[in-house]
Amino acid sequence: MNLQDIIAAAQQLPPEELQELRHTLNELESGALIPPSKPLEMDALRAALARMREGLSDDEIDAIAQAMEAEYIEPVNDHEWDM
Repeated sequence: MNLQDIIAAAQQLPPEELQELRHTLNELESGALIPPSKPLEMDALRAALARMREGLSDDEIDAIAQAMEAEYIEPVNDHEWDM
């Protein structure tokens, strides 16, 4: 699908859906929406996590997990974590 296909499809939308599209485009432009990225590659993620754990004891891993859970920090952008 190219831009011309998208424009042609948008021209067929009823007013309510066109307004919703307008809203979504504004959010994308403002950075409020994070466009989907490529699919997460689970094998690569598992390998990276295994490398992170190398050389750490269970107690050290638990301490790291506790430190990450110790404080909640509000995102600067209210929509930063919206998907």
